Amino acid sequence: MDGIGGQCPAGYTLGSEADLSAISNLFIGLNYKTAVSDNCCVVTTATYSNYGMGGAAQCNTQGPFTGGPSLNGAGCINSASRQPKQLTFCVSI
Repeated sequence: MDGIGGQCPAGYTLGSEADLSAISNLFIGLNYKTAVSDNCCVVTTATYSNYGMGGAAQCNTQGPFTGGPSLNGAGCINSASRQPKQLTFCVSI
């Protein structure tokens, strides 16, 4: 998870919402990789964001994360938002 606006760095690609769901609890205790996000809806391979980090999960503030992304978390339901530091889920290729 990183606040990188939907653009994964070299060697990484966007992960799917299914993958994010399967490992969401593994983010607890971790921190942003390089940049704090400016929007809690998570960019994945899906056209619209349905996963977000809301409530006490430490979104948009320095971590560590106290929760993982969840379906409809932070009110993310079919969100098309793409902020400069949008929360992004990248996986290694």
